[in-house]
This record gives sequence, C-alpha cells and structure tokens, in this order.
Amino acid sequence: MKRKTATIAITASCLIIGMLSCLGYGPWATITIIGMQFLDFFDFISNSVLMPIVALLTCILIGHVVGAKVIADEVKEGAGRSTARSCTALWCAGGSGDAGSDPRFGIGNKGIPPFTI
Repeated sequence: MKRKTATIAITASCLIIGMLSCLGYGPWATITIIGMQFLDFFDFISNSVLMPIVALLTCILIGHVVGAKVIADEVKEGAGRSTARSCTALWCAGGSGDAGSDPRFGIGNKGIPPFTI
C-alpha cells in the first residue's frame, strides 16, 4: 500500500470512528453495543483491552529486544552513578546499597518491589 493510500484510509477510519463517538450521545443515543453507548464502548475497548495489551508488549520490547544492559547504561548516563546504584538497589527486594537512606527516594524505601515503583 502506498503512503498516500494508507494516509487516506487511516484518516477516513479515524473520521468514521470519531463521528460514531460524537453521535453516540446525540441522535444515536438509543443505539448500544454490548449494552453501552458508542463513546462508552470505545472507552471500554481502549482502557480495558488495548491499554493492557500495549503495556505488556512494551514490557516485552524493553525487556527482551532492547536488553537490560542498554537500560542500565541509560540510567547511568542520564542520572549519574550514585542514582543508578540507588535505582538498582530499589529493584532488589531487600537489596543493599544506599537506596534506603537516599533523600531523593524518601525514607525507608529499601527493598521496594518493582511493581510499586
């Protein structure tokens, strides 16, 4: 597919979906999909279906394609060595280092699991 054709197709599909969302609370308020109006349905799909899938794929991309060494190098380069060491210590459950005493991370943050950061 050529770029111009793809641009027209994407623009038309976004326009149609946007019109459905706009008309969902107006003239088409009685039309429902799975018991929801158009805007509610699109909100449900984007927040409850697409967002978790994209978050999972982002984690896979960062973890396996980019790699841990690249991420660690970026943290060291952008934040300085002491902050990189503190971030590394935060990722370890019960880890040692200066994460618990570092004022940038608050008091008593030693051993915070990754899902709470």
